[in-house]
Amino acid sequence: MRSFLGGARPADPAPLVCFRTAIERGASVVGAFESVAVAGGRWSEEADRLVRRTRTGSTVQGAIDAWVGEVRDPAARLLADALAISAGTGGSHLRAVDAVIEAVRERAALQREVRALASQAQTSAVVLVVLPVAFALAIGALDERVRAFYLGSPLGPLCLALGGCLDAIGGWLMLRLVRSVA
Repeated sequence: MRSFLGGARPADPAPLVCFRTAIERGASVVGAFESVAVAGGRWSEEADRLVRRTRTGSTVQGAIDAWVGEVRDPAARLLADALAISAGTGGSHLRAVDAVIEAVRERAALQREVRALASQAQTSAVVLVVLPVAFALAIGALDERVRAFYLGSPLGPLCLALGGCLDAIGGWLMLRLVRSVA
């Protein structure tokens, strides 16, 4: 399942928190990226390349734009946009990063809720697919007339086959529906 933030799991705000801590301690944007590079983990290699780019003459915004293309993480895009806006308006980088961290956490919470609701829908889909088959088997085992119809008449196997096909199509459609939401 793809995350709303892009990846297989909700985004981890750890690199953002590291970035925020560096900004809070008075580091520049480049210094904050340097802290992310040194901390290791997600974004560290790309943050290191960003720092090297700025040292070789690239503008900070140009280096951030290149970094976002390398990371391919919507949280990184959100951080880059927040930094660009705060730099352009003279706003606080710290408040901008706080807003990004909060957005990432809210999206992660939303992703967890979507997964929980999708698992309920998947369980319901399994019940809706299995129940007709179980009912047909149970009624065939308990009632001689139904069993005779299933096995003895020319229409019985056709009804079983058609019911099985419709049940399979319904199961496939429910699976697609649940996966498209999750």
